[in-house]
Amino acid sequence: MLHYAIMGTNWLSQRYKRAIAATGGSLTAVCSRDAERGRAFAGEGAAVYTDLDEMLKNPEIDAVYLCIPNRLHCDAALRCLRAGKHVLCEKPAMTSPAELEAVLAEAEKQGLVFAEAVMNFYSPVMDYLRRELAENPVVSAHIDYSQRSSKLDRVRAGEHFPSFDRGLYGGVLSDLGVYTLHFAVNLFGEPESLTASARFLGEVDGTTALTLHYKDFDAVLTVSKCCHSILGSEILCDRAAYTLKNISVVLGAEKHTMETTEEIDCGIAVDRWPIPNPAMLDGVQERVLERFARWVEGEDAGGCRALQRESLAVQRLMAEAHRQIGY
Repeated sequence: MLHYAIMGTNWLSQRYKRAIAATGGSLTAVCSRDAERGRAFAGEGAAVYTDLDEMLKNPEIDAVYLCIPNRLHCDAALRCLRAGKHVLCEKPAMTSPAELEAVLAEAEKQGLVFAEAVMNFYSPVMDYLRRELAENPVVSAHIDYSQRSSKLDRVRAGEHFPSFDRGLYGGVLSDLGVYTLHFAVNLFGEPESLTASARFLGEVDGTTALTLHYKDFDAVLTVSKCCHSILGSEILCDRAAYTLKNISVVLGAEKHTMETTEEIDCGIAVDRWPIPNPAMLDGVQERVLERFARWVEGEDAGGCRALQRESLAVQRLMAEAHRQIGY
């Protein structure tokens, strides 16, 4: 049994709290700036802290799940690792390649696991698609993740939220764009170059388009927090096309040829489309924690290293895209 601490008490932390219990783990501690909110989140059985360093002195904690503003990831991850705790960190892993390099170096030094909780890496569909694309060359791809923010109207009315705060590394590219970049790097590798453009919503990008330039094809990535995608994404190959309704969790996947359409098992059932937030589907966080626990237990080390390489490639691409759009 892994003993977890959770830092942050938002809706996604609630999903991971549930998933910890569902996968046989134990919630040992919660860290929140607000002690009352922390106690309400923790319920019975978990210690509540308002100071991360104090929490890290708890010898019962094996791993910490970080669900805090993006700009705080690096410092918190380093403190956890130096205290001997494994780290599962919400996406985006960091705010720069240099930050992630420092965290990965510390994890290696301490003999601990650092992993990004980017949902699509943990989907079994990714293994299927890589096998398919190895034998069916990609001609072009359009990868979209447009999900209208539930906070959009309030942001337009002047309210402040961390995910729309430029100083906290907010914006659609760092929030939703990270999924499109992970998806592309996972399947196609790191591109030779990219071009980027954006439409801003106040101080942050609200809609962004990237073109990843590979040797033999281009992949266009589009993301927005101002509208909701219905058609989803498409990978066009020499002898087939692959469509996906969502790429953050990877849902509604199909393989199409001129003769047939084959549904691809995504491992998570969806009874309607569109859905407001795929991260709320049952089983999403559970499969992240199951894989993470295997890495902590010393299994599938190659899978953990593959995610770390992918996360670093994504950080490089995000840094270049942010430079081009004027961050």
